[in-house]
Amino acid sequence: MIKSLAKILTLTALASLIIGLNPGRLLALDTSKDNFLSGDYKNNLIDDYSFIDINSVDQAAIQKFLDDKESPLRDYSEGGRSAAQIIYDAAHGANEASGDWGGISVNTTTGTVSPKIILTYLEKEQSLISRDDRPDNVLIKAMGYQCYVGVSNDNNENTCNDRYENFTLQIENAAWQLRYNYEYAKRGTKPSGVATHYLTNDTETFYGEYKYNNPDSAYYNPKYYGPFEITFANAATASIYSYTPYIFDSSYNFWQIFNDYFTASPPPPPTPTTNDTARLVIKTYTNPVTVGGSKSAEDAVFFNNTLIEVAGKTAWQLTFETEIGTKTYTVEYKNGNSEVVATKEIEVTRHKTADINGDGNVDIQDLSLLANYWGQEHPGDPFANLNPGEDEVVDIIDLSILASNWNG
Repeated sequence: MIKSLAKILTLTALASLIIGLNPGRLLALDTSKDNFLSGDYKNNLIDDYSFIDINSVDQAAIQKFLDDKESPLRDYSEGGRSAAQIIYDAAHGANEASGDWGGISVNTTTGTVSPKIILTYLEKEQSLISRDDRPDNVLIKAMGYQCYVGVSNDNNENTCNDRYENFTLQIENAAWQLRYNYEYAKRGTKPSGVATHYLTNDTETFYGEYKYNNPDSAYYNPKYYGPFEITFANAATASIYSYTPYIFDSSYNFWQIFNDYFTASPPPPPTPTTNDTARLVIKTYTNPVTVGGSKSAEDAVFFNNTLIEVAGKTAWQLTFETEIGTKTYTVEYKNGNSEVVATKEIEVTRHKTADINGDGNVDIQDLSLLANYWGQEHPGDPFANLNPGEDEVVDIIDLSILASNWNG
C-alpha cells in the first residue's frame, strides 16, 4: 500500500511538472528538423482554423506573452499604440491590414490571421521575441514584408521596399498578405505563369538552406539539401509557403517556433452553413473567371439554369467565360421544389490585355495611366497592374506587356 501510494505521488508530481512546463499540452511536440521531415508536418504546417483564429488571444494576453518572454517589444510603442495593440489591431484588419485585390477582400469583418501567427513571424523574421535589443534596422523589417534581394523601390539598398520600412506597416501589410494568400489558396485555378501563390493541394519542389548545390555557383552552400515535394494540405500551409516562396527552411522555422510557443486553437462548434449572397465585384484581364461560395446543404446551385452543385454539399465553385466590358451574372440557390430561395450577383469587368482605361485601344492614354501608377504596389486602379497574380507592383514588366499589345 505504501509503495502504491508513493508511486501515485511520484507520477502525479511528474505529470504536474510536465504540464507546468508545457501549459495547454501534456507532452511537448518534438520540433526537431528530423521529426519535421519524417512526418507529414512539412505538408501540413498548421490547421486552417488556428491560422485565422483572430480571437485566439486578446490584447492583454499578447502583452503578457511579450512580458513573459522579456521581448524587446514589451515596452515598445508607435503612433500612440503599444506593440501588443498594433498586433491585435492588425489581426482584426485595422488600417493597412484591410484591402481588396483580385476579387479577394480582407477587412475588419474578415480579420486577417491569429495574433499568434503574427508573433511567430516577428520571431522568425527578426527574433523580436527572443532578442535583447530592438535596433531601427530590425524594426523597419519586422515581418520581412517586401524584403528580399531585388525588391523594387529599394533606394537605400537594404533589400527592403522603402514604402514598408516601418514597424506598424510591416505588421499590418504582412497580416493582410498572409490572409490574402490563404483566401487565394482556396481558389480552384490560378492564372498561367503564377509561381509564388500556391493553391490547396498544389505540389511544389523546395530545397533547404536557401542556396544552390552547384559547387561552381557563387551561391553554393555545402549544407544545401533536398529536394522535397511539398503538397499543401490546406490553405494555411499554402499561405505560409507562398509568403516566402521556394525557401523550405523558412516554413520549417515557422512550424518550429509556433509549436514551441503556442498550442493550436480548439476547433469551433459546427455552425449551419448559409447561402452566400454577398455581391462580388471582379475587375480582371483574365478569362475565364473562377468564383465560389458557401451554401445551405438543403439547396442546389444553378448558373444560367445549369446545375453547378447539388444538395448535400456546403460549398460551390464555378468557372465561366466572360465578355469584354462589364456584365452582371447571377447564381441561384434553389430548394427541393426548384424554387429560387436566394441569389448572388457577380459583376465582372474585363478589359482586353493592357487596355487600362477600357476604351478598346492600347494607346497613349493607357501609357499615361501606367506612368501615373509607376512603382506602386496594389495600385488604386487594379487594371494598372497588367500581370496580377505574378506580382503586385506596376513596373517594367507591365510596360513590356503594354508595348506588346500597343495598337494606338
